[in-house]
Amino acid sequence: MRSKINYCFIFILAELLISCTKISVQSPLDSCSKAIEKGTTYLIENQHPSGNWGSATRTKGLNIYAPIPGAHHGFKMASTALCLSALLKLDSKNKKVGQAIIKATHWIIKEIPKVKRATPDVIYNIWAHAYTIETLIQLHQYYKSLKIDSYQLKIEKLINHQIAMLYKYEVVDGGWAYYDFNIGSKKPAGSSSSFTTAATLISLKYAEKNGYKINQKIINRAIKALVRMQKPDKSYLYGEYLKWRPMHPVNRPPGSLGRTQSCNLALYLWSHESIQEQHLLTGTDKLARKHYWLDAGRKTVVPHESFFAIAGYFYYHALYYGSKNLSHLPNLHKKRLSETFIKYLCKRQEKNGSWWDFPLYNYHQFYGTGYALSALIDCRKAQINNP
Repeated sequence: MRSKINYCFIFILAELLISCTKISVQSPLDSCSKAIEKGTTYLIENQHPSGNWGSATRTKGLNIYAPIPGAHHGFKMASTALCLSALLKLDSKNKKVGQAIIKATHWIIKEIPKVKRATPDVIYNIWAHAYTIETLIQLHQYYKSLKIDSYQLKIEKLINHQIAMLYKYEVVDGGWAYYDFNIGSKKPAGSSSSFTTAATLISLKYAEKNGYKINQKIINRAIKALVRMQKPDKSYLYGEYLKWRPMHPVNRPPGSLGRTQSCNLALYLWSHESIQEQHLLTGTDKLARKHYWLDAGRKTVVPHESFFAIAGYFYYHALYYGSKNLSHLPNLHKKRLSETFIKYLCKRQEKNGSWWDFPLYNYHQFYGTGYALSALIDCRKAQINNP
């Protein structure tokens, strides 16, 4: 009798576990769509009345060096550009999304002229110029699709202005940096950083594809700088200033993991022979398999305090560019890699719908959400197109 009762109990328990599993398991596509919806709601509900995302508030005991006001103009513009870019990628007919886009458009058009070099040693504005180029091109296409002509000429002028600003702040050896601790000269004399140069090259390629004239000499100098930072194993130095320390932890493959995605993509898009499709695939696959190195640094409060000198703010940066890589990879690998990235991103979404990886004044939840939403939208596209 006791044996029958035990068997019944085990059977009932097994049925409950199976039913619970069925309820909890979602397809990657369903999980992705729900995370996107939740993240979109977060952005809409937390957009400032002026139309931007992010502010210089929420300081802490240890803050990133950010001279006022210029550094914060750069941070705020870059964060807003990433958030707006994600909303534009949605291609949504939701009225609230449309209203958020219009508010952000007004703010960006008004505030872009204020984004400049903060001080001789700080050039955070580079991030703003690079990310607004992509966003402004998306905006131009958005209003064109709505047959609204009033913004078109203004946006075109702003795109050309942002391109010119990137030319202005090119470092003397080619490429781009966000610090100049060497001299602080008019033309920055600092060491170019691999990931800043890569992000800028990617934006300028996007501009070229959309009909904007790009100075090829500046591109060539930037490519040469990035190739100088490329190691034989296709990892990248943090910056040229570390060229005599190639085995410093930050320059080894795990330390490079957050930079490798953008650097490979930049060289691939500009058709440099050192990065072929296979290299792009290998780098993206490493991000999927070894992302735990980046995850260990996520939400650490001191820059570069984690293993291999990884900083928290590389986490969503890496997944953002890793997801961009998907469209250039063979179909055989798109579904597998996009599923992995969706799993990482959905698991790390905060309860309020945001994503963040490093406490940066009041910008982190916004740039993190912009990065993550764009990544999920790219992953969802890969899933839909590769059933």
